[in-house]
Amino acid sequence: MKTKLKVDVSDLRLSELSNVEVDQKKLSLFIFEWGKISTKTMDHYAKVFQTQGYQFKAPRELHGLLKRIDIRGVPYFNKKG
Repeated sequence: MKTKLKVDVSDLRLSELSNVEVDQKKLSLFIFEWGKISTKTMDHYAKVFQTQGYQFKAPRELHGLLKRIDIRGVPYFNKKG
């Protein structure tokens, strides 16, 4: 992400990484939280990621997605705080 998409990765916080199966395809699901950035910057990053096939979804949209997919082997990263 840092070199290919030119994104300041210090703006992203990986909170969860999961292995999922969608339509019999095995995929990785990365759940990031944005750091303290402006809405304009967040929108810019979302557009940059979409050009490479990545998608950002709001938590309310993600909840519905997770109900429809098969999740296996889910590592969880504990948040400090």
